Amino acid sequence: MRRPSRQLNIFSISTLDLFASAMGAFVIIAVILFPYYMKNDDLVAKARIVSAQLEEAKKTAATMEAARNKAEAKAARHEAAQKKAEAEAASLQPKDVEIVFVCDTTSSMDSHLEDIKTNLKDVVDTLKLVNKRIRIGFVAYRDEVEASSATSYVTKKFPIREMNDQSFRSLSRFVDALEASSDKNSDKPESVSIALEQASQMSWTSGNWKHIIVVITDASAKNEEQAWQLASKFSNSSRSSISSRVTSILARTDNMDDQAPGFLQNLARRGDGEYIEDSGRMLNSLIRATLSP
Repeated sequence: MRRPSRQLNIFSISTLDLFASAMGAFVIIAVILFPYYMKNDDLVAKARIVSAQLEEAKKTAATMEAARNKAEAKAARHEAAQKKAEAEAASLQPKDVEIVFVCDTTSSMDSHLEDIKTNLKDVVDTLKLVNKRIRIGFVAYRDEVEASSATSYVTKKFPIREMNDQSFRSLSRFVDALEASSDKNSDKPESVSIALEQASQMSWTSGNWKHIIVVITDASAKNEEQAWQLASKFSNSSRSSISSRVTSILARTDNMDDQAPGFLQNLARRGDGEYIEDSGRMLNSLIRATLSP
């Protein structure tokens, strides 16, 4: 008996139904999701807007931070200015001040010495107006080579005294008696160190006083380094709770030592004081030297 033959047909009705069903499902899903795909461009645009807004927010934050820093800096400057004003106001309050004038009385200083004599009272009167109490001393000095003369000296001192009518008359008599040396020696460096040392060793008052040494000369020192060290030592001393300083005045003369400006500038710097070039009016120079903070 012959068996009937069988043929496999991959495109049977069942297979076609399956493909048709799958295709239909895909079409349905595509139709459902199609609107969302259409909105993709809108999402990108919105993302760009959000990104721009974030950048703008960052810029705003940076601007606010800069403004805050500027305000803080302004407040700091205001505070510093206020402290400076308070310090300046405090410096203008009447104080107790002691001053020792260290004056070169060699021959080249003749005109300046006469100027000091003429203006001494005005200087003292001005000091009295702005200070509670003032005490003044004086050291006159010449060159060591003159010491052999019976009428000459290396230094001559007036001790520190509180200024009243009687003590001022004594100071005036001392200064009026000073004369510039007649010995026109060619040895320009003078005995500044000796005079400065004697001034620093005077009877300075301890406590709440301002101490000032004012050096007036047209020449440098025989031993400049020693003079600078003395100025530094005096300015760093603890005798005064306010300040101690050495101020220098350059007295310009026809016979002025070329080394004098540099020497006196360094003397004032080491002495924490001020360097002053006399403009021809010793009164102004002396007042400036004694009234500067």
